[in-house]
Amino acid sequence: MDDFVIGNRYKVEEKLGSGGMSVVYKAKDAVLNRYVAIKVLRSEFATDEEFLQRFRTEALAAASLSHPNIVSIYDVGEQDGMYYIVMEYVNGKTLKEFMKETGRLSPKDATTIAIQVLRALDHAHKKGIVHRDIKPQNILIDENGIVKVTDFGIARAVSTGTIINTNLTIGSVHYFSPEQARGGYVDNRSDLYSLGVVLYEMVTGVLPFDGDTPISIALKHLQEQPIKPTLYNPNIPKSLEAIILKAMQKDILLRYQSASEMIQDLKNSLIEPEGDFVKIESHENAATKQFQLEKIKSDNTSVDPKKESKEKRKDWIYVVAGILTALIIVAIGWLIFYNAIGKSLTYQEDNITMPDLVGFSIDDAKAKLDELGLTYTIEEQNDPAEKGTVINQDPAAGIKVKKDTTVKLIVSKGPEMVKVPDVVGLNIKDAQIELDNSGLSVEIKKDYSDKPVDTVIEQQPSANQLIEKNGTVILTVSLGPKIEKVVVPDVTGMNIVDAKDVLQKNGLNVGNVTYKEVADRESDIVISQSPSYGQQVVKGSTVDLIVTKKVEPKSTTKIIIKTVILPSDLEEANVKIVVSSNGNESIVFDRIVKKEETPLQVKIPITGPSTIRMYINDQLSTEETVE
Repeated sequence: MDDFVIGNRYKVEEKLGSGGMSVVYKAKDAVLNRYVAIKVLRSEFATDEEFLQRFRTEALAAASLSHPNIVSIYDVGEQDGMYYIVMEYVNGKTLKEFMKETGRLSPKDATTIAIQVLRALDHAHKKGIVHRDIKPQNILIDENGIVKVTDFGIARAVSTGTIINTNLTIGSVHYFSPEQARGGYVDNRSDLYSLGVVLYEMVTGVLPFDGDTPISIALKHLQEQPIKPTLYNPNIPKSLEAIILKAMQKDILLRYQSASEMIQDLKNSLIEPEGDFVKIESHENAATKQFQLEKIKSDNTSVDPKKESKEKRKDWIYVVAGILTALIIVAIGWLIFYNAIGKSLTYQEDNITMPDLVGFSIDDAKAKLDELGLTYTIEEQNDPAEKGTVINQDPAAGIKVKKDTTVKLIVSKGPEMVKVPDVVGLNIKDAQIELDNSGLSVEIKKDYSDKPVDTVIEQQPSANQLIEKNGTVILTVSLGPKIEKVVVPDVTGMNIVDAKDVLQKNGLNVGNVTYKEVADRESDIVISQSPSYGQQVVKGSTVDLIVTKKVEPKSTTKIIIKTVILPSDLEEANVKIVVSSNGNESIVFDRIVKKEETPLQVKIPITGPSTIRMYINDQLSTEETVE
C-alpha cells in the first residue's frame, strides 16, 4: 500500500506492523504536515455491519480521550469499503518489543511504566471507557521514555463471549481477567487485572499463566493461583509483589477498585519497597454464613404390646398403670416435637435478613437497624458520596444474622479535599508530576502563546483552590507562537523610507540594507528585495533590501608643495602664488611673509596640467609647469 493516499490527505509511506484485526501504516498528513499512524481493518471485519457499528461508536468514544499517556485518535473513516482509524504517530516501540530487547525490567522501571499506564486508565475510566485489552503490545514507549496506551475502545468492538483459537485472541488471552475468560461482565477492574499480569511479566520475564491453547490458558486464569513473582526474581520488593497479587485477585471485589488506588500503592512502593501497606481483604469479610438446620425425621415407631394373657385381668392396678403409661407417652411425644420443631421455629424467628443500607443516610440506617433490634458501630471515611451517606456495611445485605449481631456501618464524611498547586509556567511533565503528587488528575488543552512549547500557560481550577482528591485540573499548554503567514509586498522602486513603512504595515521588518552605486540614478531607491514580491513568509520576518547610492565623480586633484624663501635683503615681502589651468587663473596664496617664517611650505591644489607662478613684491620669482 506504499504511496497510497487515504481520505484524500494521508499518504501512506510504510507498513509499521499487523495484528489479528488490522494492519498499521505510517502516513503523512498533507493538510497538517505531520506523520500519523493509520490502522486499517482487515477485510473479514469490514463485511460485518454489527461489528462496524460497534467499531465506529467505540472509536469515536475513544477519540474523546485527551491525555499525555493515551495515543490520540484524530479521525475515523471509510474509503471504498476499507475502514480505518487515524491516530497519533508514536516514534518508539511497544512494551513487548522493549521487553524482548532488555529482558525483565528492574522493579523501579516496571513501576514507572505501570504508573503511566494507570494514569491513562484512570482518565479513561472516569469517562466511562474500559480498555478491555491491556497487554504489552498495546503499550507504546516513545523515544523520550513516555508511555502511551493505544487501542482504547477497539477491544470492545471485537469482543465476544467465546474464546476461539485465532491470532486475534492468542496474544490477548494471556492477559485476560477471569471475568473475560468466562464471558462475564467487564468493568474498570478488569483492566487492573490485566495490568497486574503485565506488571508480573515485566519484573519476572515470564507470564503467570501459559498453555498450548487459548482455552487452557483461560481456564488457568479462572482456576489457578499465580506463582509468587519473587520465586522467579528474589529482587522484587515485598510491597511490589503484594501489589501485583492484589491486582490479580480472581474475585473482582478483592482487587484494586480504581486505577488511582493502585497508583498510590505503587508510589508508596517506590518510597517504602519493603513496606506492609498493601491490604488484601479476605473472603470472610464478605462471605455469607449459611446456617442449615438438619431436617429432623420423625421415626414412626410401632410399639408391639406384650401379648397379654388371654385372660383379662380386671384388677384396678392394671387400669391405673395403663393410664400412667399413656400420659408418659404423650409427654415424651411433646418433648420430641418441641426439640425437633419448636426450637427450629424459634431459631428461624431469631434470624434476621440484613437489609441493604448502602446509600441510606446514617439516620435512616440507624432507624432501620433499631427497628430490627440490631446494634451498630459507625466508621467514617472520605468518599465522593454525600457526607453522612452509608457507603458500606458489614455484614453485607442478604446475610442471615442473629438479633445480637453488631452491624458495622461505613459512612462518608465527604470527599477528601486537596489544595491545587500552582503549575503555571512549569513544563507539562513537571506540572503532571506536581499534580499527581497532590492526588489530582490532569486534562490537557493546547493553545498558541508567546511562551515556550509545552509550558503551562493556564490552569483551572486556579492555584490554592480546594477541590476533591482525584479531581481533575485542566491545563492549557503552549503550542508556541501561532505561525501566521503574510505575502511579501513589492517595494522595488520606492524610496527606502517609504519601503520600510510599507513592509511594517504588512507585518514585516527591514533586514539588511545594502547600498549599491548606480550611475544616473537617484540615491536611496530600492532596486532589489529578498524574499521577492508575492512569496509567503511568517509574519514578523525580515526583508533584505538593496538600495541605490549616487556615483560621486572621481577626484583628480593633486597637491603641490611650493617653498617660499625670501631674498636675504628682505625682512618681509608680499608673496603671491597664481595657478593657471585650462586658460583660467586663480590666486591660491597672497599675503605678507616675514623672514622668520621662511622657508614656508604652501600646499597648492591643482587639477590637470597647470602652471604655477610665485611673485615676491609683484616680481615673478619662480614659474613651474605641472602635468
